Amino acid sequence: MRNILNLNSSGSAMRDIEPSAIRPWRFANLARHVSTVVGRPAAFAIAVLAVLFWAASGPFFAFSDTWQLVINTSTTIITFLMVFIIQNTQNRDTAAIQIKLDELIRATRPRAAASKRAASTPAPRKSSRK
Repeated sequence: MRNILNLNSSGSAMRDIEPSAIRPWRFANLARHVSTVVGRPAAFAIAVLAVLFWAASGPFFAFSDTWQLVINTSTTIITFLMVFIIQNTQNRDTAAIQIKLDELIRATRPRAAASKRAASTPAPRKSSRK
């Protein structure tokens, strides 16, 4: 298994998120796959078709309470589960942005320090001997 190590803001090593570094049973792996699948236009189209099918089936069930309960329960369960998927995705995005910002800060810090030192040191004086 290949691990790629980066340094976080405190200087300690942390592992990049990559498929080979994450065990298949972990929630992060599942969340990544689910967010990839449900983030596609085809998933939205399937959801719209399911709602249209539910609405069209209303007359067959006489718009009963059970008929309404099916869509209410389904959407509640899906929404509840998607909250965790969305939160995981946002956490991964935030971690990736933080790593990139830390790297930018580390990359520009030596230049900034060198330019401050150059500005703070006085220029050498010319000798007045002739």
